[in-house]
Amino acid sequence: MNFETIGGVFERYKVKISEIRDAINFIKTLCSKVDEVRKQRVNIQLPEGKEALVSVETVKGELVVYGKVGEDNRFERIYFKTPSFTNWNGLTYAVLGEIVPDFPLCNKSFNMSYSENDR
Repeated sequence: MNFETIGGVFERYKVKISEIRDAINFIKTLCSKVDEVRKQRVNIQLPEGKEALVSVETVKGELVVYGKVGEDNRFERIYFKTPSFTNWNGLTYAVLGEIVPDFPLCNKSFNMSYSENDR
């Protein structure tokens, strides 16, 4: 019988150690290949007025980023819509009918970021 089939605590510990060793070997293999990759800095010139819109699903919800290129290859406008910004409306409904001391609990349940909403 091997430790993968017994299933006790010590056997699960041995499996975990084996997985950690495999992960370390995998990381070492990848790190050895980094030297093979050539890093080059490419100067990209974007025409003035070009726009891009990107949406990414994060743990808390959708993150939207918009950018517009201005003069000298710099951003003329950049806009972020964070998941917290969208979820603030939900919090306003969650606290309806609650007493003031319950607000921190409701607020933490949504795990919002205040800094993302300074506009």
